Amino acid sequence: MKPKYTKAIAGIILVGSMAGPAMADEIDITSGYYYFGNGIIFSAVAPKGSGSGQWDAFDRIKSEDSFVKGVNTDLHNIYNNQAGPNFTEDMLVGDVGTAGDYYLFQLDTAQSGRGFTSLDRVKIFQNPTAFSDSSGLTGFIETTGVPLFDTGTAHTFKVTANSGNGSGDLWMYVPKALFDPTYYLYLYSELGSPPGVYPGSGSFDEWGALIGTTDAPPTGPGTPPSVPDGGMTLMLLGAGLSGLGYVRRAVKK
Repeated sequence: MKPKYTKAIAGIILVGSMAGPAMADEIDITSGYYYFGNGIIFSAVAPKGSGSGQWDAFDRIKSEDSFVKGVNTDLHNIYNNQAGPNFTEDMLVGDVGTAGDYYLFQLDTAQSGRGFTSLDRVKIFQNPTAFSDSSGLTGFIETTGVPLFDTGTAHTFKVTANSGNGSGDLWMYVPKALFDPTYYLYLYSELGSPPGVYPGSGSFDEWGALIGTTDAPPTGPGTPPSVPDGGMTLMLLGAGLSGLGYVRRAVKK
């Protein structure tokens, strides 16, 4: 005689198999500031000029595709980098401007129609020498290198586009204590959709390093990141409890 609870268990397994992985949460940094971890602070930039004399561009990423990635380097044909000696280049850590005890970086986006940008991942590395071949650099970024900081894949960041290129959209404060100022800095980033909500558009996105010094960032407790799953956990829990109730009734019979 077949057990009466077979169908119930099968139903629970089916619901679980349909769930898939939890979606990455979106952290809104279109205003205010956000403490992420490892001392890194993200801050929205008020719409004002970010242009020449204030920021040294070191990675320009072509944003015609819906999802793009790039890393600063003198090498050409790396990811979606836009090559050029004035905006995509190797950089020494010690050449980055400071804000108190932090090095300060800026993301300047160029969304078509001045919409939003999804910044999906940032990884920061340092290396005692500059890379001389593309395979060595990409292998370091993707496999062998140990990042000083990695936002990971569980989060994406909603970034405003302000007034297109030249206005600045996101500041990233990174503690100086993480770095050796004599090493080369490599900042790798991913933008667009998927996994973010907002696909790339417009001309290019650009990372710059502060020139000189500025004020230290604000202090505060910040908000730890979380990974909501759109209610999927509650749905599965309800389905599971309902199924277990069916099993219990079937066993009693």
